[in-house]
Amino acid sequence: MVNNTSSLYNLLKPYLESKFGSNYDNYYPFFYEILKNGLLNNIFYSYDSLIEEFNKKYDNINQLYETISATIVVYLHDETLLLAKQSGFTDKLIAKLLKCRELAVARRRREVGMYPRLQKISHEISSKGYIMTYNFAYEDPIIKFDDVCNNLLITNNTNKFLLDSMNIDDIILVSTNFNKVSYEDRCRRIYFEGYNLEHIIEIIKLENITHLYIDNNDGELHDMISSLEKLNECLEIIKI
Repeated sequence: MVNNTSSLYNLLKPYLESKFGSNYDNYYPFFYEILKNGLLNNIFYSYDSLIEEFNKKYDNINQLYETISATIVVYLHDETLLLAKQSGFTDKLIAKLLKCRELAVARRRREVGMYPRLQKISHEISSKGYIMTYNFAYEDPIIKFDDVCNNLLITNNTNKFLLDSMNIDDIILVSTNFNKVSYEDRCRRIYFEGYNLEHIIEIIKLENITHLYIDNNDGELHDMISSLEKLNECLEIIKI
C-alpha cells in the first residue's frame, strides 16, 4: 500500500515525468490529497489504484490548472480558488501558476475567509488522528481544542524510538507518513499531512505551538524550516 509520503516522490516520479515532462513536480500535492482523504474512510491505496484515482480527477485538475494560469491573483474568482483548494492545489502551486508570491495567494485566500478545517480520520487508523482539508460542509461544527500542549514534532518516522530519544511524553505530532504511529499513546493529537507549509502554519496557530521539533533526517523538511523561521520569530525550532 502507498501510505508513506516520504517515498511517494520516488515512487511516482517516473510516471509523472512521462506524463507531464519538466512540470511533473506540480502534481505531487494532488496525490497527497487523495491519500489524506482516504484516511477519512479507512482507504489505503495501492500504486495502481492511486494512479487510477488521480486519473479520475485529472480533467477537473487540468481545467483549473489552465484557468489559474491564464489570470492574475487579483482577478482570481473566489469560486475558482475554492475549487482549486478542494482539489489539492497548494498556495505554493497556485502562486507558481499566477507568477506571484505564495504570501499573495495566502492573503487573497484569507481575505475571503478561506481556511482549511480539521476533520477526524477513521478511528481504525488512529483514535487521535486528524487531517486539514478544504473539503467540508460549512454547517459542520468547527473542531477546537481546550487542552494545551506547546510541543509539535514533524516527522515521517512512526517508530517509538524517535520519541524515546527526545525524552518528551506529551507532544502533538504532524506525521508525513500515513502509517499507524507506534507511540500514539504518548501523543496528544496526530495530524496526517503531506509536506504542505500552509497547513503546518495553521496547525502551529491552532495549537499555540512554541517548540517545534523537526526530524533532521527528513530532507523534504529542510526547505520548510527557513520559511517557518521567517514567519514566526517566537517559534523555537529544534532539529532532532
